[in-house]
Amino acid sequence: MNRLSGFFQFIIGFFLGVVLLAGASAAVAYVVLAKMSAPPDKPLFAEEKKQQALAKKATTTTTQNKATTNPVTEVKSIEDIPTGNYKAFVSWSKGLSLRAEPSTESARLGSLGYKAEIMVLGTSDDGNWQKVKVIETNQEGWIKAGNIEKMQ
Repeated sequence: MNRLSGFFQFIIGFFLGVVLLAGASAAVAYVVLAKMSAPPDKPLFAEEKKQQALAKKATTTTTQNKATTNPVTEVKSIEDIPTGNYKAFVSWSKGLSLRAEPSTESARLGSLGYKAEIMVLGTSDDGNWQKVKVIETNQEGWIKAGNIEKMQ
């Protein structure tokens, strides 16, 4: 009887060990996969950092000189948007390149991060590019169509 009792203890211990090992492995896999599923921050290159610093400086200067200069028309609500234009945000998780012309060979003016707010000004003749204005910096350029979502 003693031998049978030891055998059952071994079997129960073995299965308990397998269950604990499987549970721990599943927990580690969940944590690792959860971290991998979130998109990483978009890296900024030296040129983009300089452009952002200049844009921030220009915005600060414009704000300081606002009392002496004519204010730029700001879009505060959807009713203020000119006819044919609309406000949108970047829905492509890796961000978009802002180009000078509607072509991939065109000069790159900068980039738009995920969820960046823009004003869509028009579309190219072939419908593959959209002319946009970055709300934060008032910079205009072209982006590939289909990577934005209209704001409600």
